[in-house]
Amino acid sequence: MSTDTITDQTTAETTANEAPAEETLNEGGVKALRAERDARKAADARVKDLEAQVAALSVSLDEAKTAGTVATEQAAAQVAELQAKLARAEVIHTMRVPDALADFLQGSNTEELTASAEKLLAAIPAPAPAPASDASPAPLAMRPDPSQGGTPEPATTTDALTAMLIGAVGGR
Repeated sequence: MSTDTITDQTTAETTANEAPAEETLNEGGVKALRAERDARKAADARVKDLEAQVAALSVSLDEAKTAGTVATEQAAAQVAELQAKLARAEVIHTMRVPDALADFLQGSNTEELTASAEKLLAAIPAPAPAPASDASPAPLAMRPDPSQGGTPEPATTTDALTAMLIGAVGGR
C-alpha cells in the first residue's frame, strides 16, 4: 500500500471525525487540532516532494551507471588497441623487420606477430656475402677542392679575353 493511499484514507477519516471532535473541544483544543492537521498536510506534501526527488535521483544514478559502463568499455577498447600497437612495435624492433615490410605483419598479439615476422624474414633472400679478397682496398685519390685557392691563370690572352666575355655575359 503506497503512502498516497494511506494519506487519502487518513484525510477522509479525519474529515469525517472533524465535526464531532471540534464540538467537544474547547477553543485551545480546536486550535491545536487544526495546527496538527496543517502540520500533517505539510508533512504529506514534504513526503511527496522527497519521493519525487528520490525518483529523479534514481534516474540520474541509472544514467551515471550507463555512462560509466560506456566509458569503461571505450577505455578497455583503447587499452587493447594500444597494447596491440605496442606488441607490433616490439616485434618490429626485436626482429629487425625493415620499415618497408612492417605493414605486412599480421596478428593481434606478440606470438602471432612474431610468427608472421619470422615467415616474412624467411622469404627475404639473404644478402650475398662480399667476395673475400686478400688485397686491401685502394685508398681514395686526393681530389682538389674547387672552393679552395684562387682561379688558375689563363694560358693565353685569348683565353683571358674569352673568360672575361663569358663572365660579363653570364655564360657558362
